[in-house]
Amino acid sequence: MSSASSRSAAKLVNEPRRRGRPRDADVDRRILESTLRALAHDGFAAMSMEAVSETAGVSKPTIYRRWSSKIELAVAAIATMAVDDPPTDEPDVWKALLTEIELFHRAVSRDQGISIIGTLLAHEKQQPAMIAIYRDQVARARRNRVRAVLHSGIDTGQLPHDFDVNLAVNMMFGFYYASHIGGDPQPPDWPSSAVDVIRRSVASPQRPARARPAPSTTTTSAAVPGNRQRTHPRDRPVSPG
Repeated sequence: MSSASSRSAAKLVNEPRRRGRPRDADVDRRILESTLRALAHDGFAAMSMEAVSETAGVSKPTIYRRWSSKIELAVAAIATMAVDDPPTDEPDVWKALLTEIELFHRAVSRDQGISIIGTLLAHEKQQPAMIAIYRDQVARARRNRVRAVLHSGIDTGQLPHDFDVNLAVNMMFGFYYASHIGGDPQPPDWPSSAVDVIRRSVASPQRPARARPAPSTTTTSAAVPGNRQRTHPRDRPVSPG
């Protein structure tokens, strides 16, 4: 993700509101929720302001008074997926880790996250601001919270000092995305299963396998009962005379 894309996304999200009557927060919420559903079901290219206004129960001018373009509306809707759960203060690293993974699961399921991620990736070249805001405020924010839990576990001695934080983060989040893309069913308790895998890897670190001695490639005549040693004619002693 380029810094230019990030700046563009931030500008779209933080653009000052137009002057006029105070905005109705409930109307904003309905519009943004309708936009997320349209992005998930239709994709950005097929999403229309007419469909969003109809689903939200507002007029098109009501939308345009708030967001001047479709891309500005889409970015604003994606920004509502930002991580805003209060961080856990659970001292046990495994309980805190499970809490964070369960929060991720609920958020990505509630916001139809997989479908929206597909839309953002499909339009990454044409509309980089959309995936930029998702990476900054959703994906990276969620991963950083999990990293913070694991680093805390290292600092408090619950995890070894050489624990690979990035590998653990990618394994847990990667399971969700890979199983969904691969069409494998996700058990409802997958967050606890993912955390248990990490816990077992810490409790029983894999040790290098003991080297086996190389098998002998030579045998002696004494090792094979009844075997008579044969010699080549040129190796036989020459009788005198």
